[in-house]
Amino acid sequence: PGNSQTQARVRFAGGTGGVERDTLRVADSCGRVLLLPLQARVVSGVVALPDTVALASNEESELPILLANRKGVERGMEAEVRVKIGNATLVEVLSPLASETIQQQDGLWLRYRTTIPSEDSKDALLRLRVRGLLGNATTTTVRVDSAVVGGVVLSTPSYAATTHYRVL
Repeated sequence: PGNSQTQARVRFAGGTGGVERDTLRVADSCGRVLLLPLQARVVSGVVALPDTVALASNEESELPILLANRKGVERGMEAEVRVKIGNATLVEVLSPLASETIQQQDGLWLRYRTTIPSEDSKDALLRLRVRGLLGNATTTTVRVDSAVVGGVVLSTPSYAATTHYRVL
C-alpha cells in the first residue's frame, strides 16, 4: 500500500579495503522491483610499535604507534587507541593527554581519541612522548590493547603491538 514502510538489515561480510558498491534488489508483493544502491567502506590495518626502547631515568623519547598495511583509511577519519603500560613506575607518558586514564592492578590504561593525520602508513597514527622513571623494576611493556578507525576494530596482534621498555 502507499506510504507504507519496511525495514531491512543488510549484512556486509568483508572486502579488501576501500569502498565496496553493490545494488540491493527489493521486490514487493505486486512484483515491482526497486533497485537500491549500497555502499560500504572497508577499513583495515595492523597496529605496530617498535620492538624495544631503552631509556635512562629521566630521559625522554617518542613512541610512534603505526598503522601498517592500511586499506580504506583516509586522512581525517576518527580513530581511538587504547594503550596499556604494564608497570607505570618505569614509563611516564608526557603527551598527548589521554581522553581517559584508568589505573588498575594489572597496569595503567590510556585511551586516546584522534584523527588519521595522513594516508601514508609511515606516518604515525599517534606519537606518545614518554619519559623513563626509576620505578620498581628494570623493564615494562607498552601494549596497544585495541584500535578503532572509522568505527572498525582493527587487528592488534600481540607480537606487533607491544614495546618492551628497559630503563637504564
